[in-house]
Formats: sequence, structure tokens, C-alpha cells
Amino acid sequence: MFADFLRTFIGNRRRSIMTDKPISFSNYSPTSSPQFIFEQTLAAVLKDPSTKKIGLIGRYLEKTALSSIIELRFGHYVEKQYVCLLKMLIVVNNGVFEFVQIIAPHEDWSYMDASHRQIDILRESRYIVYRKMSVQANIHLMQTIMPCMDFRNAHTLSYIFTLFAKFSSVFDVKCRFCKKIMKDFLPPLIFDMRYPKNALHESLIKMYCKMKFYDSISIFQNKNVVENSEKVLVNSSPFYCPICFEVFSKTPVILPCGHSFCESCILESYECAICRAVFRETTQLTKNYALNSLLESISEVDFASSQSLDDTLHLATVITDFTLYDIHTKYKRLLRKVNELEDENGKS
Repeated sequence: MFADFLRTFIGNRRRSIMTDKPISFSNYSPTSSPQFIFEQTLAAVLKDPSTKKIGLIGRYLEKTALSSIIELRFGHYVEKQYVCLLKMLIVVNNGVFEFVQIIAPHEDWSYMDASHRQIDILRESRYIVYRKMSVQANIHLMQTIMPCMDFRNAHTLSYIFTLFAKFSSVFDVKCRFCKKIMKDFLPPLIFDMRYPKNALHESLIKMYCKMKFYDSISIFQNKNVVENSEKVLVNSSPFYCPICFEVFSKTPVILPCGHSFCESCILESYECAICRAVFRETTQLTKNYALNSLLESISEVDFASSQSLDDTLHLATVITDFTLYDIHTKYKRLLRKVNELEDENGKS
């Protein structure tokens, strides 16, 4: 037992939570790698005077040649004194955002019990409101921000930080439906980051699920009405295995190419099912703990027991404009009047 205890500090120390992603051979020099370019862009953004409008302050918690952990603080200045409203931790791997964790402004980050200081990025806030914020931020990150992120453009990175800063103002936004800020001891957390004034409470999303509102949209026959109305659905494909098309029930494994699969599915193959990258039988497959933590956080959201995980993802991430619901109601009224006129003409 004593040898096992020493092994954690000498040879086989406890691995970092940051998943090691082997990068293929390239011609990048140390000064032209994506991570180095991102660090230069981030330094330019933090020095930009426009960031003072959102009270952005950033610093590195951990930093390596290929990855880093950044702490962002959002707040404002009151009589030349800075007041923090929100703390955010971002994991950056090869110049790309991979994971976001949000805690209260008075909380501190937790460190792992290892031979040297390492941030425990999976340690959540003690408050449920900031846990739900972290879930929403990761969903927006995976579905909206990552596909269009350009780490070489300082304006794009500054715009992303501006979107994240809107999480600090959720306690000042009223729900569009009930016109209240707090409901069930929670502010409205379901909102489009571009239009935070259209925020909704989670309990209202549950109500619309019971009404099967999204199933009733299929009665629309006029395609122009649907195309002109705004309805943004968040895709949950990253939470499925590309081989068996099932939601990850266990911690997924990540290949050297960066794609995640079920461990039982990928052990029967020697190439990636998405990019066809060949890997050896002796390749050590690492587990994607960040994606597993996000799945566990989403599964803890209290929704109807009859709903599957896919429905839970949609309910937790659906951001819809209520003009679509108004159009739906008007369409049903017009359809009822047309049927009444047809019945009267038939009788006459």
C-alpha cells in the first residue's frame, strides 16, 4: 500500500483531467502553432479598451505548449473599484475552446490532490444556478461558437467573450412569458445568447413539452410561414456514438484524430468511422472526461421521467421566438374559419 501511495507522486502520478490529444505530424513551428496564435490573439483582446464595457479580466491558470486553462472574470467598475459578477473557466486545446465551467464570483477554483497544482475543471459550483449556467454555456459552445470560431481574428474572439458576458446579466432579465425574474428560485436560463431578452424559465419549457408543442408544428403546410419564423434547435449529435447511434452511456473514448466513440464499438475497428484515420492496435485510447461530465450534468436536470435524454437535450437547449407560437395560433383560427365557411357553403 505504501508503494502504491508513493507511485502517485513519483512515477505514475495522477493524470491531469485535461485529456491528452495526440496531434498528427505537421510543419508548424513553435511560433506558428494554433495555440501560440491563439495566445497572441487573446493578449490583444485583453488589452483592447472595448473589453472594459463588459468588465473582462483574464489570466492563465495553467499553460502548456499545446493547451491552457484560462480564467475570465466579468463585472463592472463602481467608483474605480472592480466588482466581479461572474467567474468562468475555459479549457483551450490547440487554440480551440473545449470546455466551460462557471462558478459564483466569491467562489474559488478547486485543485486536484497531485504532486503539483492542477485545476480540477470538473468541480462544479455549490450553487445549482451556476451549474445550469455551465450546462447552457457548454451547449452554446459546442453548437454555436466552435463551428464559427477563428482564433486568428481578434474581433471574433472579442465577440465570443461578449456573448459569454451575457450570462452575468441573467438576474436582471425578465422571463418573456411570465414577466418575472425569479421563478422556482431560478432566473430565466433558457435564452439565445444573441437575444437574452427572449429568456425563458425551465419550468415553462417543461409545460410546452407536456403540450407537445414541437410535435404540433408538423401541421404547418405553408413552408413560407415556417421559413420566415425564427426557430433555433440545438443539435445533440455530439452526444451520440457515430457507430451505434446511441447516447453515450459510459465515458466515451477519443481517438488520436479527435473523434469520440463508445469503447465497445471502436475496439472492433482499426480506423476512425468519420475521417477514416487509421490507428494501430497498440494505440492507447484516452477517455473524453469533458464530454462525459457534460452528459452527467445534463442528465441531472429534473425533467419528466418519460422523456429520453435526447428530449432532455432539446428541452434544455431549445431557444425559440414566441412569434412562432403566435403564428401557429392564428393559423389554427384561420383554418377553423375556413372549415366553417366550407360547411355553410355545402349546406346552402
